Amino acid sequence: MSFTSFQTEVLNRHNVLRAKHSAQPLQLDAGLCQYAQEWANYLVSRNVMQHRSNNKYGENLYASFGKSSVTGSEAVDSWYNEIKYYRFGAANPSNFSQVGHFTQVVWKNSRRLGVGIAVRGTNVYVVCNYDPPGNYGGQYPSNLDVLQRHNELRAKHSANPLHLNKELCEYAQQWANRLATDNKLQHRSSNKYGENLYACFGRDHIEGKDAVDSWYNEVKNYTYGVSDPGSNFSNIGHFTQVVWKGSQHLGVGIASKGTNVFVVCNYDPPGNVYGRYAEHVSSR
Repeated sequence: MSFTSFQTEVLNRHNVLRAKHSAQPLQLDAGLCQYAQEWANYLVSRNVMQHRSNNKYGENLYASFGKSSVTGSEAVDSWYNEIKYYRFGAANPSNFSQVGHFTQVVWKNSRRLGVGIAVRGTNVYVVCNYDPPGNYGGQYPSNLDVLQRHNELRAKHSANPLHLNKELCEYAQQWANRLATDNKLQHRSSNKYGENLYACFGRDHIEGKDAVDSWYNEVKNYTYGVSDPGSNFSNIGHFTQVVWKGSQHLGVGIASKGTNVFVVCNYDPPGNVYGRYAEHVSSR
């Protein structure tokens, strides 16, 4: 397969920047380019910016609105410029949403690159996929993966999508760090936000949906239409917070200690308000 000049420019820019961090050069992969192009085509057809779900590859996305063309360097430089937020030496960056694109660009273990670009009018979407993926060796899932899985499940219960909140993510990350330091799972006291906790022991990484699905699976224990779950709360409280209609903002934090991983999600406004379950938890 012959690669386009745009794909080659994206590759070359990656490798110039990777060399600054002693990372081996990437190689374009035909299958991975096709994979990236499929998602770029999907994004432009829907005119939305969202990560592919259940993606086994690393992924960086870029969009430009208001001009009909972009250079490969523009996309890669937009990701790399997150370097100004990165603290070198951190095992798990507490500000992943600010540095995740940069770290994937220079991730040493990544070897192959796929590049896709799609244009509709003056909207341009660029997708890069990486194999092996970056941002997993630090044992942290993408905040966007956690957000997306919440919103997929909330849609089943007629709940509006949540939105990531920077301050709430920082708040959740602080507690995740505390849990990893103490190596135990416990709720934060005097917490004005809703909170779901998840821990995984004996694995070196998890995906964002692992935590969210574990909470949502309590749906099998829930009786719709009740105003209060009573003594059954311990069996359904995580599920009801995931789909609580009144919650609007989400904070995500994750930290690890050895092969133990801790995930914290905070919600604002909080869910699980007694007397209001029938109003905020719908079966459809």
